[in-house]
Amino acid sequence: MKKLGRFLAILVVAIVLAVVLGTLIPRPLLPAAAADPAATRHVLVLKSPIHTDIAIPVDDDVRKRFHFLVGGGIPADMAGVRY
Repeated sequence: MKKLGRFLAILVVAIVLAVVLGTLIPRPLLPAAAADPAATRHVLVLKSPIHTDIAIPVDDDVRKRFHFLVGGGIPADMAGVRY
C-alpha cells in the first residue's frame, strides 16, 4: 500500500510539473525557419453564407499531385487555370 501511495504522489507531482512547465515556457522554443519568398503560396478562402471553398494556386507540382482530377472531369490541366 505504501508503494501505491508513493507512486500516486509521484504521478500527481509529475502531472502538476508538466502543466506548470507547459504554461510558463513559451513556445516554440526554436524560431521558425524563414520562408523562401519564391516558395510561398497565396491560398484563398472563398466563403458565402452557406459554403466555403479553399483555392490553391495551380503550378506544375499541384498538377502532378492532383492529376486524378482530370479523369473525374475537372479541367485542372487547362493552360488558363490559375486557382
